[in-house]
Amino acid sequence: MLTDTHCHLDFNKFDEDRDAAIQRALDAGVTRILIPALDYESSLAGIKLAESHPNIFAAVGFHPTDIDKWNDSSIDDLRNLILDSGSLLSKAQERAPALQSKILAIGEIGLDYYWVKEADKQATQRDVLTQQLQLARDVNKPVIIHMREENDAWFGQASIDLLDILSEWHQALSALDHPLKEKPGVLHSYNGNLETAQKALALNFYIGVTGPVTYKNA
Repeated sequence: MLTDTHCHLDFNKFDEDRDAAIQRALDAGVTRILIPALDYESSLAGIKLAESHPNIFAAVGFHPTDIDKWNDSSIDDLRNLILDSGSLLSKAQERAPALQSKILAIGEIGLDYYWVKEADKQATQRDVLTQQLQLARDVNKPVIIHMREENDAWFGQASIDLLDILSEWHQALSALDHPLKEKPGVLHSYNGNLETAQKALALNFYIGVTGPVTYKNA
């Protein structure tokens, strides 16, 4: 059994052969696929796909490079997506108790100082990340974390800021004896240094090792 934990199946590039791509994955032994979101609209698209395929699941959230779409109601919009899904699930479980929620995580969220270099926008990224981490705590969903340094460096201010935010969040989880403290989430497509990875592992995060580490300039 294989699980694809990060597949943007809602992207337009799949419009012509999405069902065929899903079937090829199943034929190859990929039994579960998780679609991370970039904003509210992609959160909706991921949920729609998850609800139409038994092997597909969704995450909801705002990617750090898409926070220009974030507004004062965005966190409540995400919360309502999860609560509405839970309400529908409860009704469905009366007929089929084995059903589980199709929204499994909050993400893709995090910090991106590669594309976003302005100090005020980076500060907004940190605020939006913090709000979404609190949502993850409230609804007991692990997080999918994106981190990219300026100039794709192995270490820099994004690593420092991210670890500060995640450490404070995990400390609060531990104080509450929250179940997320044991498996809070994953640093997706990690390309940082060993020290940052070790600090993330100490917070019980998983580390995602993905395609970009095979690039010639990696």
